[in-house]
Amino acid sequence: MSTVIVDFSYGGAAAAPGQSMRTVNPTNFFSAAVAVFTLVLALVAYLQWRAYVEAERPLLIVEGVSFQQDEPSIPMAPTISIKNAGRSAAVITEVNIIPTFHIQQLGKLPDTPDYHAKSVSVVINPISPGTTVNVIPIMDQILPHGTPVPPLTGAEFVSKLRSGEMPMDIYGFIKYTLRLNPFWDGITGFCFRYSPMSVRSIHQFQFTVCENPAYTYAQ
Repeated sequence: MSTVIVDFSYGGAAAAPGQSMRTVNPTNFFSAAVAVFTLVLALVAYLQWRAYVEAERPLLIVEGVSFQQDEPSIPMAPTISIKNAGRSAAVITEVNIIPTFHIQQLGKLPDTPDYHAKSVSVVINPISPGTTVNVIPIMDQILPHGTPVPPLTGAEFVSKLRSGEMPMDIYGFIKYTLRLNPFWDGITGFCFRYSPMSVRSIHQFQFTVCENPAYTYAQ
């Protein structure tokens, strides 16, 4: 069994018989310490930058959905209220609004959102911090899922919505830039279900938030 002696000096004495000697170069040791210290500083700087971006970023939330005339009518044009709850302006790059009218599978949305379904296109100007904007998409061109033959007339369509015989969901997402972070975008998912009068008498809300968290999120 041999004993290892580490010598930090430039000119150490020779090792005794039966012993081995390793010399650590102080320059290499110092370089390694500087590299570790630099890495730690870079990590701290990144965490501080991320915290600043999160504190100053825009944050869009969909406050609610409502019909201007209290009930569904033709043209079908609900109001979607979007608020910027963040601290900088939100420049919106993509809006996806998908109305779903259930006929065959009453009230059943997929477990995960189908963002490739037929949607309504809208253009929204940048939203300043603390500002709420109302978006009014026209949805008449979206046919109910499982449309019967012959198709529903406008009056029949509205009647089935108001009675609750044909449930209606409005879901989608809003994508926007984070301004201080060019590497990824902010995105808000939303989903609301229309409440007919027979149900609304209980909670007084025209639309309620969908229960599935896969549809409602903010990133």
